[in-house]
Amino acid sequence: QLVACGIDDAGISGGSSSGSSKSSSEVATVQRAGESLQEISGSVGDGPITGATITVLDTNGEILAIAFSDDTATYNSAVQAEPDDYPLILEVSGGIDLVTGTEPDFQMVSVVMSAADDQVNINPFTTIIVKAAQSMPGGVTQENIQLARAFIANDLEFGLDYDAVPDPVTTIITDDNIAHIVKASETLGEMIRRVRDASAAAGEVLSGDDVVDIISADMVDGFLDGIGAHDTYAEIATLVRVVSAQVLVESLGNQLKVNGVVASGAMDNAIQISHPYVDGSALTGSVGVTPYLLAQTKALL
Repeated sequence: QLVACGIDDAGISGGSSSGSSKSSSEVATVQRAGESLQEISGSVGDGPITGATITVLDTNGEILAIAFSDDTATYNSAVQAEPDDYPLILEVSGGIDLVTGTEPDFQMVSVVMSAADDQVNINPFTTIIVKAAQSMPGGVTQENIQLARAFIANDLEFGLDYDAVPDPVTTIITDDNIAHIVKASETLGEMIRRVRDASAAAGEVLSGDDVVDIISADMVDGFLDGIGAHDTYAEIATLVRVVSAQVLVESLGNQLKVNGVVASGAMDNAIQISHPYVDGSALTGSVGVTPYLLAQTKALL
């Protein structure tokens, strides 16, 4: 079974011996007797991320499967799992963000809560939801995931239209809502990058992952206020609020800057690459300003 899955002395190869780039359908699955096969798929990215490795881990951290995001920033994975293996954690590494043209600035994660979940996206929102739940008493439970999702919607919405994308984890990403999730995710991702860079300029060297961990720990009580789990950092929480106001004002005018350059065109191009049949009228300029976005921006200002 290990050989059939491409798992040998060289490690997990994904079943490909040609050395060519792997598609989302090329997956390595650890076969274990008596377990049911679960198919999961979803979108990957803040900007769409192609060529990323998605590792599926059980609740004990054991690798169950490895998949790869394809040219549409979509992955598909076949997972052998028992009920006790859940929740499954999905981790993204490598790949190219089609907006920035580089590898992602921080690791993104998501969660499969049960065998009933077949659509699981991985983006900055899912990352903070999962990490916030991990910092709550009891860890990644259904209740904690629901709480974290509600907390993010209230305090870290970043323009995500919940009519178009009701749940950043499980909503299927289509031509109709791709611009919504890309624009909001890129706005949140840019906030994380700017907090990292501003911290470094002030002499506090943090990685993008550090910033995500601090924000997630802070959100366990539903407020970005410097009071939360053990990784909370009050000064960084204040910086997050200031920088969030900056990126949201830019986003309101569809003038979000990514790495110092207005990224509307780059986001639209990435959307059209990952969803080649999307209508030109359904790009970032079509994303409306929600009452939640206005409220969040006003509060931060």
